[in-house]
Amino acid sequence: MSTVGESLLLIVMAVASVPVATLLVELVSSLAGRRTTGAAVARGPLVVLIPAHNEEGVIATTLNSIALQLAPHDRVVVVADNCSDGTAAIARSLSVEVVERKDPDRRGKGYALDHGRNYLLQGSAPEAVFVVDADCQLEPGCLASAGTLCAFTQRPVQAAYLMSAPDQAEYGFAKFSMFAWRIKNWARPIGLSNLGLPCMLMGSGMMFPWKLFAVAPLATDNIVEDLQLGLDLAIAGHPPIFCPEAIVRSAFPAKSDARESQRRRWEHGYIASILNYAPKLLLAAIKQRSRDIFGMFLELVVPPLALLLLVAVLLLVLSLLILVVAGWVVPFVWSLIIVGGLVGALLMAWVKYGRDVISLRELFAVPFYAAAKIPLYLQFITQRQKGWIRTGRDSA
Repeated sequence: MSTVGESLLLIVMAVASVPVATLLVELVSSLAGRRTTGAAVARGPLVVLIPAHNEEGVIATTLNSIALQLAPHDRVVVVADNCSDGTAAIARSLSVEVVERKDPDRRGKGYALDHGRNYLLQGSAPEAVFVVDADCQLEPGCLASAGTLCAFTQRPVQAAYLMSAPDQAEYGFAKFSMFAWRIKNWARPIGLSNLGLPCMLMGSGMMFPWKLFAVAPLATDNIVEDLQLGLDLAIAGHPPIFCPEAIVRSAFPAKSDARESQRRRWEHGYIASILNYAPKLLLAAIKQRSRDIFGMFLELVVPPLALLLLVAVLLLVLSLLILVVAGWVVPFVWSLIIVGGLVGALLMAWVKYGRDVISLRELFAVPFYAAAKIPLYLQFITQRQKGWIRTGRDSA
């Protein structure tokens, strides 16, 4: 190989090592268990803000789970966004505030949240705003835990946002999706919290101090608007913090096509965010000399697990060919370390967090799960999803 080719290959190996090393450190840190993040500070009045688009089949269950946790001065506001069903009527029947929005040209959760904020600006300001999706249920103590931590730190707080598969799901690779979600939204944030580092915003179960929410850039059609918001807040000096004591639950769609649509939106949006925000975060971390922002940079550059596995295997195959043809050992050994580190991380996560989701035998089918997602990643290049598409609900 030429000197230039050798240098480029080593650079690729080094770049691929960063997300694998980050994942390993996070998961090792998470093995210590959940570090208590609560503080002895009473939370003030808050608003639970729920963006909802045609959610008549699930909105009542969500509102009932919230009602059990409200303090006397708390409020619940549902933004019925471009609804053509009974979402608004059902919410009003449960005695919550409802504001309706009609703007078919500007669709998406970001616009709905911005509309809800404009409504809140017309009255007395709360101390905090808790954003939750219309298909989620709050576990006991969720609002108290997140609200207390938000009041104490005056930072955005992310609850644990966990998913399950409905009993009637067309499984396929659904178990792998559940396992990957648990790693991303549970194991890794616990590890970050134990390291004293911030986490990403996850889209639901987000608590904001009003002073931040009132000026946050919400009106966007970004398909991962929550991720973008968390990164913007971090660069501005307000990195989100994880609260494992606060838990919000939802379920993957039962139908495989709806799950695939949801997954395409999340993964295309996340990959686009890596390309757009990784340089910004690294530059901001250097300029501000911020450990928190650098931590978010490292967290962001960990791609979806299936994509990371595909890249690792591709590097292994390429380095093996180079070993056979040119006799160069270093890339092959390095790629073995990368693959070994990733496999070790997955096994570690399975032992601690995944045995109730997926069996060890099923875990060994992960390469097939990753291979099945190759078309999704190729679509990022040829047919990237950029616009917001509502995920189909099983009851809708």
